[in-house]
Amino acid sequence: MHRSGTSLTSSILSKAGLDIGENLIGAGIGNKEGHFENHDFHEFQCKVLSESGFHKDGWDNQVIPFLKQYKEEAESIISKNESIIWGWKDPRTCLFLNFWDALIPDANYLFVYRSPWEVIDSLYRRGNDDEIKVNYQSAIDSWLEYNKLILEFYRKNRGRSLLVNIRQVMADTSLFLSEINKKFDMGLNVNIESPFKRKIFIEKEGLAILINLFPKLKELYVDLEKESSSSEGMVQELDLLKLKGLVVELWGEARFHTAKFEQLEGELARLNKIEKALNECIIDKEQLLRISNETINQTKLELRISTDTINSIKQELVVFKEMLKSKDYELLLAMERIKELELKFFFRVKRRIKQLFYR
Repeated sequence: MHRSGTSLTSSILSKAGLDIGENLIGAGIGNKEGHFENHDFHEFQCKVLSESGFHKDGWDNQVIPFLKQYKEEAESIISKNESIIWGWKDPRTCLFLNFWDALIPDANYLFVYRSPWEVIDSLYRRGNDDEIKVNYQSAIDSWLEYNKLILEFYRKNRGRSLLVNIRQVMADTSLFLSEINKKFDMGLNVNIESPFKRKIFIEKEGLAILINLFPKLKELYVDLEKESSSSEGMVQELDLLKLKGLVVELWGEARFHTAKFEQLEGELARLNKIEKALNECIIDKEQLLRISNETINQTKLELRISTDTINSIKQELVVFKEMLKSKDYELLLAMERIKELELKFFFRVKRRIKQLFYR
């Protein structure tokens, strides 16, 4: 079942020497350390569920029978991933037990379960499952259906199945691995350091109220504990007075969080107004910037035109200066010619006067 500690268990098995694949799904909401989930099997099971008309995460709790149209693809995935000591983890596999068992008849199964109040609380806290947001009862229904399938398959296949409470995995990793080695004749390293971080598993004993309000949860959990290799008697009995106290406590917490939520909604509305005003201001500034850019571009164009005009005038001035130089030279020649003519005229007049005087 989802949120039952299967990622933690898978990471321990991987450290101990079990080949869980190379193409693993990385970290995500609720699994910051990683899912330790083989992408090939995950995508295949999601695809089969979707194509069968069910939710890809298995919230419809529908068992998938052996479907011949998927046999070849499934065998290809097995062939790609199998090795000497290998396996995979995906909570959806609970819906595919008969399907995979038909393809791998000698497979061994490790079933990890967790108390219903911890699983349901974890699902609510994770908050990214749309199906559960729409119907909170579906979390309870899914815990019941998934663990019924586990218990039913386990009872039919005790010789190649191991059923453990996640608390046993967390309490003594070496003992847990030793039990697997003994049960399945494996050689996993039992001396690894457990990756368990207690802060990841938030335990709320008060949530045991669920098993008193929902008898079916209690009955199934008791059955799991009886069949488990590590029965710890974790089911809590609550007297009426304590039950009332828990109801009042939860009611008070719910109202407190409702009031806090309303406060946050008001703060969000205020921030949205500020954001809207800032966006409008940004738009105004962007418009002003666009106008300024257009003005700058126009000025640049005019400057370029003016520069071209100035360069043209400069060229004309150069030509004009050359013309002036030419005219100055012509003027100089003309003045020299005038002087020459004046001298010639002077001498002619002088000679004429002399002629007239001596006649």
